[in-house]
Amino acid sequence: MKAGQGIALDSIGAIRDLPVFRQRRSVPVAPFAGMLAAARGTPPAPAESARGGKLPARVIEAPKASFANDRLAANESRDSASFGGYADLIARASSRHGVDPTLIAAVIRAESGFDRMAVSRSGAKGLMQLMDGTARSLGVSNPFDAEQNVEGGTRFLSSLLNRFGTPDLALAAYNAGPTAVATHGGIPPYRETQAYVSKVLDYQKSYQSGLMT
Repeated sequence: MKAGQGIALDSIGAIRDLPVFRQRRSVPVAPFAGMLAAARGTPPAPAESARGGKLPARVIEAPKASFANDRLAANESRDSASFGGYADLIARASSRHGVDPTLIAAVIRAESGFDRMAVSRSGAKGLMQLMDGTARSLGVSNPFDAEQNVEGGTRFLSSLLNRFGTPDLALAAYNAGPTAVATHGGIPPYRETQAYVSKVLDYQKSYQSGLMT
C-alpha cells in the first residue's frame, strides 16, 4: 500500500486501497458538526461566538399538547362540583348571613351528605335537615328545594352564632336545640351532640385546608 492511501472494505469484504484526498482548506468544525448532526437527526452543539460565548442554537419546537386547556377544564369541573355541587347556593347564603361558607358546607355534609331529598328518622328534611316547625319559622315552604333549604338553614345557623358566640356552641344548639345549650351553659353532655360538633368542625378544617372540596 502506498503512502497517502487508506484501507477500506469492498463489497465482498476484501481489503482495497482507497486514495486519501487532501484539501488545502479543511471544512470548518462548526458547520461540519452541524451537517453531521443533521444527518444523524440530532441537534448540533451551539457554535462559539466572537466573544467566546455560546451562540443560541435554533430550536424548532413541536406543537405543544393542550395540557393547559385540559387542566383549566378539570379545574372548572372540580369547582362546579365543590361543596357537593352547591357552591353557588352556599356562597350566596354565606354572603347574606355572614357565615363562613366552609362551616355551612360542613353542616350540610354532616346532616345530609349533600342529599337534598334526605329525611331523618325524626322527620328533618333536606340538605340542612330542617324540622317542619323550624322550616316554617324560617320561611321555607319546601325543604326539599335546595336553595330554600340552604337559605333557611344558614339563616338559622347565623342566629345561633350571634346568640352563643362560638361555632362549637352554635353547632351544639343546631343539633340539640338552643334550650339545651342554654340550660347546660355549654355543649350538652349528649354523646350524639358532642360527636356531631367534633365531626362538623373536622369537616370544616378539611374544607379550609383543601383536603375536601
